[in-house]
Amino acid sequence: MKNYISFLIVLFFTFSAFAQKDTIVTSKRSVIALDKVKVIYRGIINPISIAVSNCKSFIVSGLGVNKDEKGNFSIVPGSGLETRITVKIINNDDSVSIENHIFKIDNLPKLTTSLNGNSCIDCILLYKKEDLKDAIVSVDFRNFNFSLNKEVKEFKVKIPGRKVITVVGNKINDDVLSKLKKNKLIVISDIKLNLQGLENAYISINPLVFKVY
Repeated sequence: MKNYISFLIVLFFTFSAFAQKDTIVTSKRSVIALDKVKVIYRGIINPISIAVSNCKSFIVSGLGVNKDEKGNFSIVPGSGLETRITVKIINNDDSVSIENHIFKIDNLPKLTTSLNGNSCIDCILLYKKEDLKDAIVSVDFRNFNFSLNKEVKEFKVKIPGRKVITVVGNKINDDVLSKLKKNKLIVISDIKLNLQGLENAYISINPLVFKVY
């Protein structure tokens, strides 16, 4: 018999689980919520909240599922489009129930490049040359609730008629600034990041295009 997991609110974030089959019991007592997101993301640590009603204890298992010393659960999924989390429940009468929960796996969304806090996808930013001195290049996810360290450590600047300039760090330097010309399309791309907690994730970064006026 198929059953649907109830919606569970955790820290004001709502998730919906998919229909699943019980292997022993006929109604679900375990609820698994993804904290902050609605799917499990590949290559990062996804915190999850697990609650089981009316039982002595329970054991959670699944590919990439971990429990820390504080009792908090998380999952780092493997390959594929979905993953299974199994909850083995020890009932009050010492009988055992097993419940399976299936979640979709997705890649992280693209990172958006910003210059001095301004970003633009499929459009062109305009700057005065003096405003670009020590301008900061940064990246971030749009509409994404995870707080992840994404420090820019290197990027390339493409200026028409010039060799590509590689900048170490996260700021427009004097070499780049001296070569900027008005009304030329300038592209910031090939950004390299210090990715704490994202070492195994596939990351795609949108380039940034701007002009000096």
